[in-house]
Amino acid sequence: EDHMMSHDQFLNAYTHTHTHTLLQSIGIMAFAFVCHHNTFLIFSSLDHHSLTRFTKVTHASVSVSFVFCLVLGLAGFLTFLQATEGDLLNNYCIRDPVANVTRFLYACVVMLTYPIECFVTREVLEIGLSRLPYKVIAWIPSSSLRKGLDHFLYTPRHRSLSRHIILTLLLVLGTLAIGVSTNDLAVVLAFTGCFTATPLAFILPTASFLKLSRARWCSREKIIALLVMVFGVIVMGIG
Repeated sequence: EDHMMSHDQFLNAYTHTHTHTLLQSIGIMAFAFVCHHNTFLIFSSLDHHSLTRFTKVTHASVSVSFVFCLVLGLAGFLTFLQATEGDLLNNYCIRDPVANVTRFLYACVVMLTYPIECFVTREVLEIGLSRLPYKVIAWIPSSSLRKGLDHFLYTPRHRSLSRHIILTLLLVLGTLAIGVSTNDLAVVLAFTGCFTATPLAFILPTASFLKLSRARWCSREKIIALLVMVFGVIVMGIG
C-alpha cells in the first residue's frame, strides 16, 4: 500500500509539473545547452582545428552535460516531487553544509563562465555600435557632444580603450544588478532561456538554413528545419 501511495504521488507530481512548467523547462534546458555564440571562439582554440575534431569535442561535451543534468534533475524531482523548486538548491536549508558547498562550487562555475559570455556580448555590441549610420547622431545640436559620440562610436575597436571600458562596466554592473535583485534563479533562467537561448538554439540556425539551402521546400531537410523553427517560436511565445 505504501508503494502504491508513493507511485500515485509520483504520477500526481509528474502530471502537475508536466502540464504547468513544461515549456518553461524547455527554455531553461535550452539556456543550459546553448553555446552557438561561442562556436568560432571554441573552434579557433582547438589544436589543429578541423570540423571533425570540433564535432567530437562538441558531441562529447554536450553528452556529458546532458548526463549530469539528467541525473541531477531526476534526483531532485524524485526527492521533492511537487515541492521541487526551479532552482533545486532552494529546496535545501541555508544551514545545510553540503548544500552550501554546492552553492559555492556553482558560484565558482558562474564566475569562470561569465568572462566568456561577457566577451562575446561586448564584441557584438562593439561591432553593432561601429556600424550605426552617422545620421543617428547627426541631428544632435551640440557639436562637442556630437564629436564625442562620433569618437566613441566610430573609432576602430583596437584604438578605443574608453569604449572598451565603458561597455565592460555596463555589462558587468547591469548583470550584477539583475543578479542581486532576485533570489530565484529559475525565473532568470526561464526568462533568458525563452527569449535568448530559444532563438539561438531553435530559430536562428533553422532560419539561416532555410535561407541558404538550395533544396526544395518540400525536401525532408527543409521540412524538419521548419518544424524546429515553429517549435522554437511556440516555446519562446508561451514559455
